[in-house]
Amino acid sequence: MTAPPAWVAIQSGSRRSGDAGSLRANDGSFLEVNADRRSGRSSWYGTFTLVPNALASLFVAYRGSNSAACSQTVSLWNWATGVWVTLDSQTVGSTETAVAESRTSAPGAFVSGSSGAGTVAVRVRCTRTAGTSFFSRGDLLTISYEKP
Repeated sequence: MTAPPAWVAIQSGSRRSGDAGSLRANDGSFLEVNADRRSGRSSWYGTFTLVPNALASLFVAYRGSNSAACSQTVSLWNWATGVWVTLDSQTVGSTETAVAESRTSAPGAFVSGSSGAGTVAVRVRCTRTAGTSFFSRGDLLTISYEKP
């Protein structure tokens, strides 16, 4: 099963354009987030709902770029430990870059709740030197999962 995010929340910075619907396909429709100049960071996450707690695997696909090179991390929220777990970390500039990572070890820890359906959260964060101006541009964010 493959799903796009139900909604998007911005943790650091401000919405420039787009919404969760902009992340459904690699089609040139973007979610753009202006970085917070004070921190030099843009940070947002997509939330995926109705994901079963019993998973054999969890796969994250992200495609995006930034108006200037920054240190980008793509992370999953671990509901069991309450921390973001980094899936990918790299420097990403204006060339669109793909991230495709899977989590097969205890994938259920990344789904809220203990039974039935829950929520998965995937964060994209990019950091530059404080005081610099840039924006992040997401083109695609989906999760795929398999039941046991």
